[in-house]
Amino acid sequence: MTTPEDKVKGLNQRAERLFNSVERTNNENYWSELSEFMLNNQFNFNNSGTSTLTTNMSSVTSSAPGSKKTNRIYDSTALQAVQDLASSFQGTLTNPATTWSKLRYQTEALNNNEEAVIWLEEVNKIIHNEFNESNFDTEIAKGYQSLVALANMALFHEQRENEDGTFDGFRFTSLHLGQIAWAEDKEGIVDTVYRKFSLTAKQAFQRWGTAIPDSISRVLEKTPDQEFDFLHCVFPRDAKDIKLNDVGLAQGDKRPIASIYMTVQNTKIVEEGGYYEMPIYVPRWSLMSGEKYGRGPSHLALPDVRTLNQLKMRGLEAIDLQVRPPILANQRDVFGQLDMRPGGLSIVRDVNGVREFVSQARTDVLRFSVEELRNSIRGIFFLDKLLLPPRTETGEMTAFEVSQRVEQMQRVLGPTLSRLNSELLQPLVIRAFKILLRSGELPEAPQILEQEGIDVEIVFVNQLARAQQQQDVSSIQQWVQDIGLLAQLNPSVIDNIDFDGIARHTAKIRGVPEVAITNDGEVEAVREQRAQQAQQQQQIEQANMQADTESKINGGGNNNNE
Repeated sequence: MTTPEDKVKGLNQRAERLFNSVERTNNENYWSELSEFMLNNQFNFNNSGTSTLTTNMSSVTSSAPGSKKTNRIYDSTALQAVQDLASSFQGTLTNPATTWSKLRYQTEALNNNEEAVIWLEEVNKIIHNEFNESNFDTEIAKGYQSLVALANMALFHEQRENEDGTFDGFRFTSLHLGQIAWAEDKEGIVDTVYRKFSLTAKQAFQRWGTAIPDSISRVLEKTPDQEFDFLHCVFPRDAKDIKLNDVGLAQGDKRPIASIYMTVQNTKIVEEGGYYEMPIYVPRWSLMSGEKYGRGPSHLALPDVRTLNQLKMRGLEAIDLQVRPPILANQRDVFGQLDMRPGGLSIVRDVNGVREFVSQARTDVLRFSVEELRNSIRGIFFLDKLLLPPRTETGEMTAFEVSQRVEQMQRVLGPTLSRLNSELLQPLVIRAFKILLRSGELPEAPQILEQEGIDVEIVFVNQLARAQQQQDVSSIQQWVQDIGLLAQLNPSVIDNIDFDGIARHTAKIRGVPEVAITNDGEVEAVREQRAQQAQQQQQIEQANMQADTESKINGGGNNNNE
């Protein structure tokens, strides 16, 4: 049986392995340089080469708060590029002004049940309302910046509770990459996160009360602002340690995902609980084979960014030489120091022996090189495809030209979008749905769902996803036009078109609400009724024709008798 001491020792050892792995140490160095030039509001990272977690912990705050972080920055192109691309992600993927995802049943029969569909539409509204009422937008904005600049991000999704334990909304935290290390499951999804952070003695007592160790309690009155280091361990529990009841609920320490808080200095557990789903999402821009930390456009742009800043620094030096050139003078022609102030007086033996130094710096070449590097950096961050050019360069663009530019950018970002969907957005929506369901915050489910169960899937209806799928709509439209031309020669080719399938697939791509789509049963009923009405009309017309014929025959016979 594992003792508490063994558990603490095992957690601490794994934390040291994760934080001091070769891959993470190398990424720390990369993150430090990337953040300096591209995201200087996320600057402090652990120093590489440390051997203990305690040493690493102290290095998180190695840069004093409020210190200047732009010492080597002479050009803001990269900083602006990161902000623009991150803002584009937020505006197209998780725009708070729109419903950017929706739930559908995995069982198609339920998607054709009006009562079940109406319930799921209401659930979807509640989920997005909870996102909008929380701090999701501000924290996801930080996360997107980290993803663009550092190729990795981490978002912590917690449930707020009232004093009586009832649901009180969501709380999100964008985690600093310098605070966390992670491991993957067999599918390559991050399922283990170790997070190190600091709290003051006052904050620790407010959170854990008397569970804090004596070393913190002793300083609580005299120095409540003294900081202490903590470790939060989130990882899957062994199957034998998971104890769910008949309705799938359990105490915190029996849930599928373990959550353990412990102090670093004296390695004492202050809280042990758990989650039903992984609460920390760690999407990566892209991964190289054998690596678990991401790489992105910032890694590609870094050489250009460093070169650009060096050129701008040299350019400023060259301009300074031209604005304030050095003064050359023959030996013993100057008495004392030259007074370079406006209106200053200097005593010289021979004024012709004093002259300005003329710089031969080629500032025209410098300007060309700087602009070339700026364009390269903007292109690496897709801004040449993302941002429309000024009207002075292109004139008034048509709606088609604008849509083509947007679609081009979205096709380029396709692989990144897929990874964001699987590592961030899908687990985010699913966890939100399950939390609300467990908390009783959703309306009562229809009877059919109690019988069939609630198995849902996520459909993204944000601008980026729609534009990527728009190619399907264009292909269908072109294909139908081609069939129409062939039908002029052979009308039977129209039988190849499944018009119902096209209508439903197009509605799905365009994000049409399920309640606006007639289900299969109603469609069949309407068509059957229409067929019956047509048959009745045909019978009436046939009866009328027969009556007319008989009338003509009878009328003709009478004329012959006369």
